[in-house]
Formats: sequence, C-alpha cells, structure tokens
Amino acid sequence: MAERAPVRITGVHALSALGRGADAQLAGVLAGTPAFRPVGRFDTSARRVGVAATLADAGPLADELPEAVHTACAAAGLDTAGRAGAPLLLAAHGGT
Repeated sequence: MAERAPVRITGVHALSALGRGADAQLAGVLAGTPAFRPVGRFDTSARRVGVAATLADAGPLADELPEAVHTACAAAGLDTAGRAGAPLLLAAHGGT
C-alpha cells in the first residue's frame, strides 16, 4: 500500500455569525460571544423559532464565496498560478 502525503492546511477563511475570517471566529469563541440573534433576513412568524446564528450583513453565497476563496488563497501564499493546481476544500451550509 502506497503511503499518502500528509495533508497541510495552509490557508483558511470562515464566515459565520461571529464574523468574517478565522480571527473573528477564534475571538468570538474565546470571548464566549453569543452567535444566535433574532432573524432579520426573512419573516419568521410562520416558524417555530425567531432566532438563528446568522451574520447580519452577510450577502448571498454567490457574492460571499469569491472573497472567501481569495482570502484563503492569499493566506496560503498562493498566486494565480498556484491557485490553479491547489486543492480546495469548500464547505457551505445555509444561505442563499
């Protein structure tokens, strides 16, 4: 069985109710910042809950994604040529 090369995470970016970027995530977690707030993006009157962990100024995923990828690639030190051959792990949940 061939030995696999180790995986190295060299650049990250995250967007959550705690903010944009890895620093915002870490700061929010370490400070114990509550992430759940009243939902303002849509009417929740027909729902069982009116709070969610959302970032108030988050745009549609299609608008947020390019900046997230750019930021993670910059953190990894990848130029345009390096980005072309680099694997990308993308996880998205919710949003429109």
